Amino acid sequence: MKNKYYFFNIDFGKKLTGIERSSFKRAILFEKHLNIIPNFITANLNLNLLDNWEHYKKIGWVPKGSNLVNVYNDIMDLDSGRYLKEHSIKKLQFDIKNITETHDRFYKKDNNFNMYVVWKNIEKRRIDYINYFYNGKKFKRDKFNIHGQLAVSQYLNDDSSVFREEIFKPNGLRCITHNFDQHSKIKSIYLYNDNGILIEVFSNQEELLTYWCNLNIKDNSVCIVDKNRTWAKPLSDTRRHKNIKLISVIHNVHLLSPYEDIFSKGLNLNYKNILEGKIFVDACIILTPQQAEDIRERFEPKYELLMIPHANDCEINRVSHNDRLPNKIITLARLDGQKQIDHMINIMELVARVKPDTQLYVYGEGNERGRLQKEIDIKGLGKNVFLAGYTENISKELNSSVLFLSTSKTEGFPLAFLESMSHGVPIISYDIKYGPKAIIKDGFNGLVVEKNNIKNTADKIIHCLNNEILLKNMSKNAYETAENYTMENIAKIWIEELEKI
Repeated sequence: MKNKYYFFNIDFGKKLTGIERSSFKRAILFEKHLNIIPNFITANLNLNLLDNWEHYKKIGWVPKGSNLVNVYNDIMDLDSGRYLKEHSIKKLQFDIKNITETHDRFYKKDNNFNMYVVWKNIEKRRIDYINYFYNGKKFKRDKFNIHGQLAVSQYLNDDSSVFREEIFKPNGLRCITHNFDQHSKIKSIYLYNDNGILIEVFSNQEELLTYWCNLNIKDNSVCIVDKNRTWAKPLSDTRRHKNIKLISVIHNVHLLSPYEDIFSKGLNLNYKNILEGKIFVDACIILTPQQAEDIRERFEPKYELLMIPHANDCEINRVSHNDRLPNKIITLARLDGQKQIDHMINIMELVARVKPDTQLYVYGEGNERGRLQKEIDIKGLGKNVFLAGYTENISKELNSSVLFLSTSKTEGFPLAFLESMSHGVPIISYDIKYGPKAIIKDGFNGLVVEKNNIKNTADKIIHCLNNEILLKNMSKNAYETAENYTMENIAKIWIEELEKI
């Protein structure tokens, strides 16, 4: 029997992380070069998931033949909603005040009860969600599925935190209850059958996922896990009594303090139990040789270590250096502490003193946007550093840039590095574990500088911007580096490595 391949993630939002993008790129490689069409499985409740999925299919980020299964959508039997009527509000019972084109407030006549209704579009034919108020306090929220039926009812504490969440099938039958503690953490999950009878009680989502995997993951499945903390334990438990292969992808650094001894105690909790053999897997995919060596030396694993880097799915169209903006630097990064964007701002402050026309464009979003923008403003770098936001089309920006900057604390094998090389943009990066030196050859296709050395990094940037011949040569070599990571080349590695298990 032919194996079925599944990629396990948590969720696919409107903005993807690097891990999710790498999972999509792997799926394209499997389809085009291995004749395997993998399916995706996600864990989180996301009422917009299928809309997001169709968007990613439309723009070609996932194979058209790949299916998406979400645990909650499956339990909810969401697909049945396409054949049922959508929810509506009897407007005659209310006084209505229009707030915006898609926001209305419904007042119950002669009462202190009202509803704040948000519509999915300006035609107001389908509801997105409703907040309910009594005596000025919000006490409940209803959310609706993509077909327009009630999907979730949340009951709220006085501080608007959720203490109970009821999840419904499109026909209105309750199928799941989430109960939350005072810290908004799930303390129990109730599962109901098609007759509304309680049939299972779980203490957390991991137990629910284990139950679902036991029912739905069949023999002869190959499960490749991108989000290990969520999926590794449920799938490992399933592996004990089913003939499946379980492969964990180590996307990031496995050590909390990677610059200490490789035997240091602190381990990344996403991978700790897998590396120590407490969760049983058949193999771990490692992205760089150095990390594979460190893991092998420390853990002497009984599972296979498969050394498979990311593949480049970008079409390489060489752009002349003369067509690039001579002072444009770029980075693709989340706006969070791990990426150390504040270091970039400090670096640019030094660069701008010497070359005031230099500009850094930071593409990405995150919880530090406000703080970083304030720092840019304080330093008077509004014409030098731009928080350009999330984008799905980075090729144009890369093709107009002369340098890519990275100041991360740690990296696995950054997908952004490969995208940068495939557009002929040399990289200046801190010398960190494990990714940079796996792809950057110092002085050939980029520069590796001492980690956290802001002045040295600024000096290197100024040196590059003042040396057009160096930039041209590194750009040419970056293109050549990217050729080593074509889909065809990495597919050969996949075939060789998969044979080991």
